[in-house]
Amino acid sequence: MPATAGFTGIMVRPNRGGTMMRRSILWLSALVAAPVMAQDMADQGPTITVMGEGRVSTPPDTARIDYWVMGEGKTADDASRALAAKNDAIVGGLSALLGRDTSITASEVGLIEARDPKCESRPVENRPALSADQCATVGYIARLQGSIATGRIDKAATAIGLAGRLGARDARLQAF
Repeated sequence: MPATAGFTGIMVRPNRGGTMMRRSILWLSALVAAPVMAQDMADQGPTITVMGEGRVSTPPDTARIDYWVMGEGKTADDASRALAAKNDAIVGGLSALLGRDTSITASEVGLIEARDPKCESRPVENRPALSADQCATVGYIARLQGSIATGRIDKAATAIGLAGRLGARDARLQAF
């Protein structure tokens, strides 16, 4: 005949070889541990755990193209003029192709001396060579890097080809 213990929902059966004692010990252990576990959970404060996975894809709305231009000449002015003429042609052609909402900027403009290829450099000794004889300056090289930002994604590859035809030494799509 079952007897109901003082806990709601727990049925205790008559003793069959110490099982009631074991059950009582288990229930007592669970009751003692429950407040400790509840206290640990309360110390953590309120938490929200969210798990998920997703994917978002949108078509690109801007393409960024970089190009490099060089101008060479016997004098620094000649090299600069050659550079300016090439860059003006590139900017004009790309502006016509890509439209008014395109941004074309120049950066990293530089000018360096050019020497005869027979000029022996001494990188190991880190000693510069005099500008005489084979190491005399034979000309100048002007360089410029240009950047294009355009919403005309459909024309990006054409713009790279046009820049090359107009004098860019290297033109590439950097990002969408």
